[in-house]
Amino acid sequence: GSCKRQALFPPEETTVAFAAVDGMAEALVGLTAANCVVVWNLSTGQLLCQMALGYAYPAAVCHQAYSDTGLLFVVLSHPRAKENKSCGGPAFQLVAINPKTARSARLMVASLPPGLQGRYLEGDVRDTSAAAVLTSGAIAVWDLLGGKCTALLPPSPEGSWSLVRWSVTDQCLLAGQRDGSVCIYSYAARPSSGLETAKQHSQSFRV
Repeated sequence: GSCKRQALFPPEETTVAFAAVDGMAEALVGLTAANCVVVWNLSTGQLLCQMALGYAYPAAVCHQAYSDTGLLFVVLSHPRAKENKSCGGPAFQLVAINPKTARSARLMVASLPPGLQGRYLEGDVRDTSAAAVLTSGAIAVWDLLGGKCTALLPPSPEGSWSLVRWSVTDQCLLAGQRDGSVCIYSYAARPSSGLETAKQHSQSFRV
């Protein structure tokens, strides 16, 4: 097959993250170093809009974007966010954006439950589920619709977790360690008043 090159009109600041837009195949969302959301038309390369997220935390990462009824819904994570009184230790947030008016509103903040130690290091988002490695070496999972932490995977006896990714084909969580070991865990989101521990789905392996 052939590969067509299309240059994107550059925004005023450096773009640090991109995300495709579910429900809008020709759109691409980016996040700049100054915490501005930018939207391009992939067919023409045109910069459609640029809007500042004044309440975002430093060095936010754009994971996923959705389009519905003319609005954009963007999932952001915050590797450098510090704990605060209003929302605890923030890990992810869901932001609604109106491209026509360049206005935005924060809909949800996913924070660590009270008493859970650690801070967001890195993570991944799939559909309405988000997972993150914490500085404590554990992995936490959130339901983005409710903003609540639904599962916790403590560090294994062999060491702390350093990487987490959702599988593409099914609802499995891939958890990696610095020595190359990878474990696969099954995860099923279900209503619960407390945290659940993710269950190992298949054998560990080393890459």
